[in-house]
Amino acid sequence: SDSHDEKWQSIKSTYAEIKPLCEASFREIDDVSFGHIATEELFLITIRYDGELNQNLRIKFGDRIFSIKRIINPFEMNVVLRILAIEIR
Repeated sequence: SDSHDEKWQSIKSTYAEIKPLCEASFREIDDVSFGHIATEELFLITIRYDGELNQNLRIKFGDRIFSIKRIINPFEMNVVLRILAIEIR
């Protein structure tokens, strides 16, 4: 199927903090291997914990769309999630 025919549906709305990764503290993202990803394209999005969030979903922030690359549950505490995401242009 043609990617222009994709239909995305909003399933949830939440408060979020979003920062370009170059401004984020790397201490907050322990045990993440960045490998070949260009860090200037990465954003760190922090939201309240949501057990239904997965990498098949996308994040809409205003008019911007982000693809989820990694979901981190700090200390497995189920309080917040830190999401590594790349903006889709």
